Amino acid sequence: MTVDDCFVSDSESEGNHRKPIEERTRIKMEVLERNVSGPKYLTYGEAADFLRCSEKTLYNRVRDGKIRPIRNGRLVLFTVELLTEYLQRENELTV
Repeated sequence: MTVDDCFVSDSESEGNHRKPIEERTRIKMEVLERNVSGPKYLTYGEAADFLRCSEKTLYNRVRDGKIRPIRNGRLVLFTVELLTEYLQRENELTV
């Protein structure tokens, strides 16, 4: 499915809707989210959920230098790529 499949054509606007507007909007948002380029930034809580650990464990990993977040003043963020690399490194150490 493409974004164009979600738009209403002239014939559809006259009452021949294939899908309800809410369904088309939901599909369009899913397509757009899949096509967004660039890193997704995660907070401590989101990163901990991604790693399936507690925030305290994540704080400890950052403190120990095992994970290096992106810092901007007090703002601390993580990317999915950064966390995936950490998991791969940890997996290599345990194998």
